[in-house]
Amino acid sequence: MATDRVAPDVGTCRRPRSTVPHARAPMRRIAACGVALCSLTLFAAAARATSVVTKSFQQLCAEADVIFVATVTDVRSQWSDPNHRAIETVVSFGDVALTYGSPTDATTLRLSGGELDDIREEVAGVPQFTVGERVLLFVRRQHAVSPIVGLNQGCFRIVESGRGPVLLTADGHPVLGLRNGALEVGPSTAGTENAVALPTFLEWVRQEVAQRNRE
Repeated sequence: MATDRVAPDVGTCRRPRSTVPHARAPMRRIAACGVALCSLTLFAAAARATSVVTKSFQQLCAEADVIFVATVTDVRSQWSDPNHRAIETVVSFGDVALTYGSPTDATTLRLSGGELDDIREEVAGVPQFTVGERVLLFVRRQHAVSPIVGLNQGCFRIVESGRGPVLLTADGHPVLGLRNGALEVGPSTAGTENAVALPTFLEWVRQEVAQRNRE
């Protein structure tokens, strides 16, 4: 059974009596022993954590170097550094349908966090992927924690409905529409009946990208 190592925005808790600075990501790590003490440290640190800035639809399109629909073909974790201080997850994609950008940027992504050697490292806001699922991603080349724009804001799950493929946010909320530059989403319990169809959403993206290129 994996041991949770949960690290807050301001540090990494690897031992029950020490906090090791960690500038890479808002991670939370909890060691197998001294969980209570670590949890107190994490609780105090969480109060000082920086919240993620909400991205508008225009910002998602403007900040992405590549926008694509793809199927997740592989998810694996590995150490991101020789000293085994942090874990990263490598996600591979197939059946890629490119909407914008270069296809070479749409085959593999590396995200902070993952599970390796009975240790699970979680990074707040970084989406998790499942082999076989279909996703729509807004990705940028330069990144510190995740290549996905706005962390989980640039990740959309594609699910089938009676009207064909529709979009959910990374955390399962149906995308209902676009108003005044902001995506409207419903509660996770709302189902897919009123969710935006994938072709409609992709047309919004193409129009936004075309508008940006004209400016």
